[in-house]
Amino acid sequence: PNLDGAMVILDGEYDTQRTLKLTFFHNLQENDLIVELAPTDGKQYTVQFPKPLADGKNWTVRLEDDAHQWRLEKRWNTDKDGNAFQLVPKYNETPKA
Repeated sequence: PNLDGAMVILDGEYDTQRTLKLTFFHNLQENDLIVELAPTDGKQYTVQFPKPLADGKNWTVRLEDDAHQWRLEKRWNTDKDGNAFQLVPKYNETPKA
């Protein structure tokens, strides 16, 4: 997989002028990466990492807006998922009484 940059394409309703934060966490390595994404073309964001992600098979990826109004998170297996993966919202359901 390409571990030296990212492209994020968002869908849905949100403020397209907000800066986004993309974070990669690895539970066995201390090489977490946090980058800010500024919009480059409407709903597309592109970033070149300051250094490539450390070689690791399992990452937790978090994408959130700078106002902390929403957050998407997913486990990413670089061997199984390759370069592309989809982050989707998880909706909390309120139990019915």
